[in-house]
Amino acid sequence: RPPHRVQERLFVYGRARRPCLRCGTPIRLADQDDRPTYWCPGCQSGPTP
Repeated sequence: RPPHRVQERLFVYGRARRPCLRCGTPIRLADQDDRPTYWCPGCQSGPTP
């Protein structure tokens, strides 16, 4: 595999409220145990409490 920069591999991290690169749905952000959790509600289920 050719080397990739970290930013090129991150589809949701650090992209809260921006469109998902895969489906266009806005990325969600939640705090989970004092850590940020990013996810796309169109592609993934959200974090569980």
